[in-house]
Amino acid sequence: MSRVALYFDVRPSLPGLAILDPIQGRRVPIETDDVPDLVEQPTDALPFPVDTVSTFTSRSLRLDQGDHVVVWPDGAAATEPIQAHQTGSFGPGTHHIEISGPIKLYLAVEGPFSIEVGIDFIDVDLVDRTTVSVGARSYHERPAGTITVGDDPEDVMTAISAFGSALKSTTPDVSFPTLRGHPPLIETGDALAIPDGLSMPDSGITIEVPRTRRMIYPTASLAFYLGSRVEPGPTPRIRTTEGFEYPLDDERWLEDAITRVLRQVLLFDAVVRSAGPYGQSVLEGDVVEPLLESDPSTLYDRPMRERLEAYLAVPAEEVADVGPRWAMTAYVPPTTEGAAFLPYVVNELGIIRNPRGTRIDGREARSSLGVPDERSRRYVSAGDRERLMIRPEFFDDSVEHVWLGDHVPVGATNGTLESFEYDLERTDSTGSLEVAVVSTRPTAVDSPDLEAAYDVREALQIEMETFAETETGQLRSILAAGYDVVHFIGQTAPGEIVTADGTLTLSTLETVDVGIVLLEADHSFEEALWLVENGAIGGLGTVGTVPDDPSLSIGRLIARLLSMGFPLRGALEIAREEVDSGEQCVLVGNGNVDVVQPDSVLPTVATIVPDDGEFLVHWDAYPAGMFRVGTEVEPSPAAARRFLGPGNGNQRVRLSSSELQALVERSESPTVVDGHLYWTPSAVLDALSLT
Repeated sequence: MSRVALYFDVRPSLPGLAILDPIQGRRVPIETDDVPDLVEQPTDALPFPVDTVSTFTSRSLRLDQGDHVVVWPDGAAATEPIQAHQTGSFGPGTHHIEISGPIKLYLAVEGPFSIEVGIDFIDVDLVDRTTVSVGARSYHERPAGTITVGDDPEDVMTAISAFGSALKSTTPDVSFPTLRGHPPLIETGDALAIPDGLSMPDSGITIEVPRTRRMIYPTASLAFYLGSRVEPGPTPRIRTTEGFEYPLDDERWLEDAITRVLRQVLLFDAVVRSAGPYGQSVLEGDVVEPLLESDPSTLYDRPMRERLEAYLAVPAEEVADVGPRWAMTAYVPPTTEGAAFLPYVVNELGIIRNPRGTRIDGREARSSLGVPDERSRRYVSAGDRERLMIRPEFFDDSVEHVWLGDHVPVGATNGTLESFEYDLERTDSTGSLEVAVVSTRPTAVDSPDLEAAYDVREALQIEMETFAETETGQLRSILAAGYDVVHFIGQTAPGEIVTADGTLTLSTLETVDVGIVLLEADHSFEEALWLVENGAIGGLGTVGTVPDDPSLSIGRLIARLLSMGFPLRGALEIAREEVDSGEQCVLVGNGNVDVVQPDSVLPTVATIVPDDGEFLVHWDAYPAGMFRVGTEVEPSPAAARRFLGPGNGNQRVRLSSSELQALVERSESPTVVDGHLYWTPSAVLDALSLT
């Protein structure tokens, strides 16, 4: 597969242009005062790393996104970030403007001009018609190379030590997810080989653990973040060239100690970065700053090894309930083959644990999950261990728990190496959401609730095709046609999908080209897994039965959430809270896959609780795309402060009924009231008796 670059698309209807990232499925419209005449320029026309540059003339620019803006006035240093509800005015000369959002943008404009930043817009008033240069950079990351490791566990230690070569900063700004690149991949071979150009950082930090894979693998994300080396030692510990030592053997499991340190260091960095050029004050700083021995401006300029010592001087219990929610916990098998998963998990700064769980016996499989006798025997037979059903032991409050070994994980994602690889090679899309809804029953694809599930945002371009009474040859073509989502409603058989004229045997498919496959069918886990192992990036199957009532359909709920910009893992977590049969659904492949960008940097769910005549509101933000652990979140104009996402920052906002009504009427986020999910402002207000 070839990678397709960013491109600009003139939109006369705005008028203006749209910047599209077909790999990530992101787009940023820019409204101008007239239809622009774009002239392509070389990428070095701007003094920033960009993928594409064009020029045009305009008197004004408007972006329908709210985020902080940084301006470099002519010949001067960068300004403080212009945040929501702020303005800035600038004099004559050439100025550069940096705008963060779904796609990183850089503008070059001639002054004078002014900027106004709102919660969901950025306006640039150029006063006179002038030439504007706009450059764009995708957040899509590719590994810089592949490290070969042999059978010696110390080879993996060396490979993990090279992961830090992908860091784009060693300052506290490394807590921004966009400044952490994709680590190099790992493959197994005859001997250790590190490609030229992969330089190991010299952070002065070393993590020592015994030379067993069960001890080595869990260090990977922490070693990456710290830019540290991993070396063999008799007792797990961190040491620095400054003489600082910190034990890692004071918890029941090594993973618990490593997770504690990783959470604390990222949290403190994310607070300290407020003293740098990009960071802003976040809610968590109210707790963290008083605990630090030095103020953020002093700590910001210190190297990581010195910051680490200062951070770990604070008892972990002081900040145990503070900080972002982690996106992923991954259960990586401590085998030679398991090393290949590490770069993909570390790319998400995932918590890495050894596989632990409880076997589900045949009786529980049948009674709790609705697995029929013939399948439960296959799932739990001791003679076929690959089909054992297991309930992973959850230690962390992560959005997603990914089981990367054998067995069928209940309540967790069945991750596959293939899905991570396919995601790296994601290529062109049309910029719209292309959906195929497939069934053998006409009534299944004609239901109004299904159409509504994929039509929840006015600005979203949706191309939805429905296929009723689908025959084998037609389904074969659909699965190879490159749809963003294939949503199948019907029946499956072992290794097959039932069609109108028989069955499609999956092993006969020559090509699978689909982003997400939703199999809304009883006992469809194995079929969803096969599709993900052979071309799909992510999918959903079941180990039990699914309800016939469309209102209880978890597939439709997930479809609706995907259309609002939630990644597959976030959509499934939310849907499980709404539908009783949610535990029977198993996510397969890459749970971070999404199909459209959210309205804000991170998609959010609002929860409203009536309280003594007023209302308490909080927002739960979910990771999406490159915006993962460490992202700053400002979910609403009503939110008192920015906080660190994913999560909700432990922030609760009290509003009067009139303030709440005004907020709800502007919101496009799904909203929970009294444990039920509502999609529209009118439905939310009805549930609260405010209409």
